[in-house]
Order: sequence, then structure tokens, then C-alpha cells
Amino acid sequence: MHTFLSSLHYLYISNCLEIDSFPEGGLPTNLSELDIRNCNKLVACWMEWGLQMLPFLRSLWIGGLGEERLESFPEEQFLPSTLTSLSIRDFPYLKSLDNKGLKHLTSLETLMINNCEKLKSLPKQGLLSSLSRLYIRGCPLLKKRRQKDKGKKWPNISHIPCIVIVNENGLSNEEVILSRGP
Repeated sequence: MHTFLSSLHYLYISNCLEIDSFPEGGLPTNLSELDIRNCNKLVACWMEWGLQMLPFLRSLWIGGLGEERLESFPEEQFLPSTLTSLSIRDFPYLKSLDNKGLKHLTSLETLMINNCEKLKSLPKQGLLSSLSRLYIRGCPLLKKRRQKDKGKKWPNISHIPCIVIVNENGLSNEEVILSRGP
């Protein structure tokens, strides 16, 4: 794959239900954005992707894990430290974000979490100081614990300049919280 796609910087794969792996040799090392959605077989083997070997990867969108029973994400050293944006969506069994898997992401600026209905905790140590934007949508158990000035866990995210929590009812119930000015 490296030879034929050496100039590929963005890869988007969606609704490819029968793809179960990337070609031998892995993903192109010049890849800066990877977006995988609704590819259950491919996502089920996410530990084999070798993302930590992609020195230019800045943005990762991963979602559509209806059949995957993943309860914690990410695994330690699974993600490259170069990530600036991470979007996690449609993990129906996800209960927590793992501090060991996130703590080395020192460049991460944006974290988006969508439709993770069972997600009830972020890392106990709080989120990275590099984060400037946190978006949470469709995570009702998280929302209750992260309400500004009321939620028990508000201090763990209060350092983030822009926090957006959208109720599962849609944009009409959007709640925007700015914890401090830019």
C-alpha cells in the first residue's frame, strides 16, 4: 500500500461492511487524516491498524461499532502522539476513556465524543491540558456529571476553553459552556 498511495494524506472509508483489514504493509505513512465509519469488521480489528506508526496523523475519526463490545478506549500506545483531533462515535458499550491511552496525546486540541450511551467517565486524572475544545453529544450519563458548577466532575474539565454538550434531543437543546475566555 505504501508504494501506490505514498502521496495519500486523507482516507475516508464508510459503510464498507465486508472490509476486515487494511492491505499488507499497513496504512500510508504520509496519512494525516483517517476517517473510518460504519465498517464493523474493519473497526473490530483496530488494534492491528498500526496507527502509532503514522508520524503525520493529525486527525482520527472512528465510529460505527455497533457489534464491537469495547468498554474502554483507547489502549495504551495505540494512538500516535501527533494527533490534534480525535472523534469517537457510536461505541454503544463504551463506559470509559482510558487515561493510559490518552496521556501521551500531548498535541490533542479537539476531542469529540458522540453517541456513546453508556460512557459514564472520562479519565479520573482529568483531560489533557492541551485540549481547547471538547464536544459531547448523545452521552447522557456523562452529561449529568459534567454540568457547569453543579456536576461532581466539572473540575476535571473546567480548564478547557470551549466545552459544548448537546442533549440527545438535538440542537434545539444545545448547551454551550465556556469555562474561560480564549
